[in-house]
Formats: sequence, structure tokens, C-alpha cells
Amino acid sequence: MDIAAKIKDFLTKLQKLPDKQKKIILWVIVIILALILGFFWFKSAINKLEKLGENVSQIKLPEIQTPIAENPSAQTDETADWKTYTNDEYGFEIKYPNSWYFKEVEKGIVDGGIYFSPYPPDEKDETGGIAFTSEALNISANNLAEKSSLLEYVKNYLNLSVATKFEIENIKVDGADGIKVRITCDGVGCGNPHWFVMKEEKVYIFNSGLSDKIDVFEKIISTFKFTK
Repeated sequence: MDIAAKIKDFLTKLQKLPDKQKKIILWVIVIILALILGFFWFKSAINKLEKLGENVSQIKLPEIQTPIAENPSAQTDETADWKTYTNDEYGFEIKYPNSWYFKEVEKGIVDGGIYFSPYPPDEKDETGGIAFTSEALNISANNLAEKSSLLEYVKNYLNLSVATKFEIENIKVDGADGIKVRITCDGVGCGNPHWFVMKEEKVYIFNSGLSDKIDVFEKIISTFKFTK
């Protein structure tokens, strides 16, 4: 008996059954067909997903390099191994490069104070002058007049007048208030800064003279610490 005949015979028998049994058989057939179709759909979907996964794995994505933030604490402090000069009289200490020299100078031909220079104290410059003092950072300390402000002291010290062109910048040195002054003019020594720091009734003065080593002087001043 061929398949068509079997189907015809099944339908004939089905028609003779009560309605309740017919419904049960039809529902069973529908469920079986749904399971068969669902199985083939699921298998097809799995095959498509596997092929998609293979294609994705073959795609080469560009490498993204995330910049690593520098840790400030890991940066080298070039002043860490510098020499330290201590002045008990005026209560401060300061660092200077290992290859530099220092000398305490009394008031005389040159301003008194402590000089830090890359040249030995007795070395002459091209003009026959003392290279040590002309290429040096000079530090001195003076008492501040009663009821006088730091700005007033600076103007008197540098003889700043209305006609003088200068730039002023507020600074901090070891937590103390200070002023950085740069006189803007044409000529020898013009443009070199002077730093003034006040603590209690005393003014600490840093002069750069005629030197072109301002960047080194700035680093030296950044190591200045009060000791009392």
C-alpha cells in the first residue's frame, strides 16, 4: 500500500471516530509537526550562529593603546641628591648643584650675602671681573621696617618708580608669601628676576645678577626651607 492510500485510509477511520477523539488526534498531530519544525529551525539557527562566530573571529580589530598616566611621585627629582647649605643665623637651608660653589660674602665692593655659583670664587670672567659673583644667585636677609608691606620694601629696594616698567608675580616659597619682580627694559641685566620672600619681620632676597642661569636658580629657590 502506498503512502497516499495509507493517508486516505487514516482519514476514513478518523472520520468515523467521535468528535472528541478527532480533536485529540489532531492536536497530537499538530504538536508533533510543531516539534519537528522547531527542531529543524533550532538546528538551522545553531549552524548560522557557528558560521557567524567563525566570521567574527577572523575580523582583526585595531589595537587601542591606552596612554599610561605618569605618576608624579615616580618622576625623578634632580634636586634630591644636591648639596645642602644651612644658615643658622637667618634660619634657613637651601640646596644647590653638587658641582657648584658657595661663599659667604661680607658687605663691600659686592653686596653681602651668600653666593651660589658654578664658578670657583677666585675665577675671573672675560672682562677680568669675578665670574663667581656675576654668574651667581645671591641670597641675603634684611629686617622689614615696621608697618611696611613687602611690596613697598621691594619698590624701595629696586628703586622702582612710576616711569620704571616691571612685572610682578606673587609666589610662595616654603609656604611663605613672596614676590617675583622682573624689570622690563633694554640693556645689560634687564629682564633678570629678583625674588623676595617675607616671614615674620624679615625679608629674604634672591638676586640673579647678570646670570643667564635663571632656570637653575628657580630650582635652587624651590628647595629653600625655613628652619626656625
